[in-house]
Amino acid sequence: MPTVLFGDFNQRIPRTRQPEHVFSALATVLSPEFRLATAGTIANAPDLSIDHLAIRGTLEPVQTDFLSHHDSNGTQMSDHFGLHILLQ
Repeated sequence: MPTVLFGDFNQRIPRTRQPEHVFSALATVLSPEFRLATAGTIANAPDLSIDHLAIRGTLEPVQTDFLSHHDSNGTQMSDHFGLHILLQ
């Protein structure tokens, strides 16, 4: 059965500054069943995401887009940028 797990994992993937034991614990929980659709660089994003989408089963990400966390006036609306992910 396809499963989607989405949320604030508070982890950059691949690992950058977070403690190794925290990163390893996340990898243990997700592997081998879940695949991350948000690991690595997302085009036009200012940094690696700490919000992630993990998928299991036949679903595949076909498009991942960055959504700005600033409004049209440049005001920051959140400390997280948004993600738009199309699954098929």
